Amino acid sequence: MAMETKSGRESFESFEAMKAANKVPQTIELVLRDKKLKQKFETFLIDRVAIESLQFLDSVAFYEKVEKPEWRVRAAGSIIAKFVSPNAQYQINISERVREHLLNLVEFEKDSFEPAKNAVLALLQENFYLQFVAYLEDPSTNTMEPIENVQEYYPKEAYLIKKAASRKTRSSVNRILTRNEETQEI
Repeated sequence: MAMETKSGRESFESFEAMKAANKVPQTIELVLRDKKLKQKFETFLIDRVAIESLQFLDSVAFYEKVEKPEWRVRAAGSIIAKFVSPNAQYQINISERVREHLLNLVEFEKDSFEPAKNAVLALLQENFYLQFVAYLEDPSTNTMEPIENVQEYYPKEAYLIKKAASRKTRSSVNRILTRNEETQEI
């Protein structure tokens, strides 16, 4: 059941195949490297209204690829406004020390977000990894009601997010959130 990906890593069609091959990922980083597992983890986080951590990691991955310093500054500003600033709409859970460090940066290097990235990965590992593995083993163990508290966290988008989530279309949820952010920037 294992198949080769472009990068040479194995990707599995199902959790059962992964277990049979004794290849259950032991860390959240390994989950995020596998495209199919990452998609399942994304759905899992949406159900728990905790998608901002994964969106932050994706934004930082994009930021780290930016070569031109002026573009890097723009990308960093966007990440800070969206995830780090005290009034950020999708504020990530990081220590005040790390938050202040990022808010006070003047020059942005490729590794400027490394402390926040490590903090978010640790948070996902500690708070969601074991639940996610249990969910993969038996989806009926999902004790969370999907998107129940969405009104509290995303009041303007609640109806659209619930509708998209009921159809299991993560990309629709992300498009709704992104569209709202773009209109707020204008």
